[in-house]
Amino acid sequence: MYPDLMRLRWVKAFGRPGGEFLQHTRLRYISFGNRYYDICYEKDIISSSTLPFLWNLQTLYIKSDDDKSKIVLPCEIWMMPQLRHINITWAVLPDPMDAKDRTTTVLENLQNLIVIQNFKCTREVVERIPNLKELQVNYPDDLDEWSYFQLHNLARLHKLESLSLDATIFPLKNITFPTSLKKLVLEDCEIPWKDMTIIGSLPNLEVLKLDYDAFKGTEWNPIAGEFLRLKFLLIESCELVLWTAEDAHFPNLEVLSLRFMRDLKEIPSSIGDIATLKLIRLRNCNGHIEDSAKQILEEQRSNGNESLQVEIYK
Repeated sequence: MYPDLMRLRWVKAFGRPGGEFLQHTRLRYISFGNRYYDICYEKDIISSSTLPFLWNLQTLYIKSDDDKSKIVLPCEIWMMPQLRHINITWAVLPDPMDAKDRTTTVLENLQNLIVIQNFKCTREVVERIPNLKELQVNYPDDLDEWSYFQLHNLARLHKLESLSLDATIFPLKNITFPTSLKKLVLEDCEIPWKDMTIIGSLPNLEVLKLDYDAFKGTEWNPIAGEFLRLKFLLIESCELVLWTAEDAHFPNLEVLSLRFMRDLKEIPSSIGDIATLKLIRLRNCNGHIEDSAKQILEEQRSNGNESLQVEIYK
């Protein structure tokens, strides 16, 4: 369409150009957000009439300030084998089986898929994203039929390293994590602490972030032999009161971060005995937690441990 722009690879557009402006077959990167463009423009760019022209596209980035808006990707997304990164707030991924009389392909280069609403993890979807490394999914509504989303198929993503899951009242037993997982972020799931062993048994997990109401209940009793590679643990805004952890439960932990923990009585003193622990970071926690962190630091200093640091933020 633009013979004089044969070397064009990257476009940054201001104002409101027509969707046909980006129908250039050599484009590799498209990025824009709702701060400058309204939702209909975004739909123009990733419509069924536009995507077929973008067969060299590698990165599609759409940042929206409205987390309630969503963009339904057309089935043509499964016809773009060069795609590496899809980052859209918020996106709905089409079922490849809906692409009747069309040629779909395996997106072997796709590494990041962010943020997908109501992700239906069918075998047909998983087989088309075999090398995915990062996945962020969101289930905004209270759901009863979790089996419909077939999240047990996540275990088929053998290259997946990072998974972020935001779901209300999420039954952890309905999901099967891939053993390749290194980072897991959970939010609003309200999972019982007794089910933590499903996560603790992941052999390669290094980062665990438990955001707002990720788990429910007042007591967490870790089990020995789990979290063998965990280096970073964040617990935020959970109703946890009693945490009976010992150094043996997190043998390789380097950073413990607690945020907005109002009810927790204390940090277990033996946490300070973890040989690899470098930092305890507190933000907006109660005085009992702060006092226990200071006491842990004092004990470690008296034992000659100068590497441990404690940071407290209000």
